[in-house]
Order: sequence, then C-alpha cells, then structure tokens
Amino acid sequence: MRMLWPLALVLLNLAAPALAQGVQPYPSVPRVTPNPSLPGQSLSLVLTSSSCGVFEPDVVPSITVSGSEITAELVVIEPCAPGPTSFELEFALGQFPAGDYTLTYRPVSFSSGLPLPVEFATFSVAPARPVPAISHVGLIAALSLVLLTLGWARLTTH
Repeated sequence: MRMLWPLALVLLNLAAPALAQGVQPYPSVPRVTPNPSLPGQSLSLVLTSSSCGVFEPDVVPSITVSGSEITAELVVIEPCAPGPTSFELEFALGQFPAGDYTLTYRPVSFSSGLPLPVEFATFSVAPARPVPAISHVGLIAALSLVLLTLGWARLTTH
C-alpha cells in the first residue's frame, strides 16, 4: 500500500496540467467539418486529443445513424497521462441529405469497459440550390439575336 501512494502522486502530477486546461487525456471535444456543408460533401468527425488515449492508431469509432441522430462510440485508453500538446483525430462520416443533425460522442474506457462522459455536436447540411434555368424572355432574346445575326450575314453576302 505504501508503494502505491508515490505512483498515484506521480500520475496526478502528470495529469494536472491537462485537467487544469480542460483537455481530456482521451479524444474529446467532437466537431463535424465542414459545418455547414452542402449536399454531396463528405463530412468528418474531428476529435481533439492529448498525446495518449487512442488504443491503436488505426482504431475507428463505431458510427450509427438513425434519422438526424448520429452516434459515434470510440474505445479509448483511460486513465493515461496527457502530453504537453494536443492534436486532432479525423474520422470520415460520409454524406448526408439536407437537414440539421446531432452527433453524440460516446467514449468507452478500454481498461474498465465503462462509458466516459458523453459529448454532443450539432451540424447542418444546407439544401441544394436549384440550378438557374434560362427564362422565357432570355430564350426569346437569344433566339432573336441568332436569327438577326443569320439574317444580317445572308444580306451582306448577296
């Protein structure tokens, strides 16, 4: 028991700077980019992380979509001693139709299997803009110009 106290103090000292800054040692602070987006654009989930917290470099979250609700679950190493700098992890979400969406990020501790605090992000996909069609007046004006040009060319050649 006496040997655990120094280890606990060392771990607390290592974690204190990140906790004081509000940075979780595991990937957190979800956001979706680009936001807002247009139909047909591929969206990504971006998580901010310290220098630890992801079990494997190629781990991807489990993503489920139900209507306008998206849930991303990621197994993370926790607790761990955060590093001095943070970085971003980016995961492809794909394309979504026009609408407003809520993303629920559910990190799960690798060591305990228990869920960690849930975080949310919202994003929007704008409706497609209609392609402007030429108006009837514009079509008549363009045809008239073509006919006048053809008529003028015929008159000047004879």
